[in-house]
Amino acid sequence: GSVLENIINQTIERAHTLPYFNILFDTQTLNQESILSDIRQLSQHALSLLQAAYQSVTSFFFWIFVMFFTLFYFLIDGKRMLGHLMTLSPLRDEHDRLLIKKFISISRATLKGTIVIGIIQGLLGGITFWIAGIPSPAIWGLSMTLASIIPMFGSGLIWLPAGIIMFLLGDIWQGVFIFSVGIGIISVIDNVLRPKLVGKDTEMHPLLILFATLGGIAVFGLAGFIIGPIIVSLFMALGEIYTIEFRDQLKEYNE
Repeated sequence: GSVLENIINQTIERAHTLPYFNILFDTQTLNQESILSDIRQLSQHALSLLQAAYQSVTSFFFWIFVMFFTLFYFLIDGKRMLGHLMTLSPLRDEHDRLLIKKFISISRATLKGTIVIGIIQGLLGGITFWIAGIPSPAIWGLSMTLASIIPMFGSGLIWLPAGIIMFLLGDIWQGVFIFSVGIGIISVIDNVLRPKLVGKDTEMHPLLILFATLGGIAVFGLAGFIIGPIIVSLFMALGEIYTIEFRDQLKEYNE
């Protein structure tokens, strides 16, 4: 409508006054029709992205609810339930205890890794925003810590728009600085530290942790960053049990 057209015209006039704008963008094609067309396309892509994000976030919080609901009853009747499951299990009690130990260790390590990585990313983000002169850097750093628990998107939900806004405002070096830190350090931290933090406590190779996390996210959505490593850890525990039980046969076959 006329309101949107007025906003676009004011934005175009404002854009021509920004430093380096004529160098970075082709001002010859900058008109109301092209901007409206771009807005429509962007709106369609944004809507699709929001729908996918909504489904993933909804699924994530649903499974978080299921996890805490289950945890509540495990805390109340956990020992009795585990004892009953171990009685029904065809495995020996020592093997059941091994599986339980693996489940607990990978869950604890994943949670600890998520918290540690979130704090580190939040601190780096807060320092980056402070250097770039963004108001309330501590608040934005805390927001990055909270956003870091969202796989795939993570803290990029905060620093990426901040960098873009800096460029649009003509604060070029601040935008370059935020993007450099975001892409070169903050985004890399999760892929580098998470496998090491989780693998150290679970005795799993960091590369295996990385693939387990990515595979879990691909299959289970946002909850996969917890479920993926747990499944791989339990699978490895079953392999260890198989090796112990059939040690003599395996030795005979491999002679």
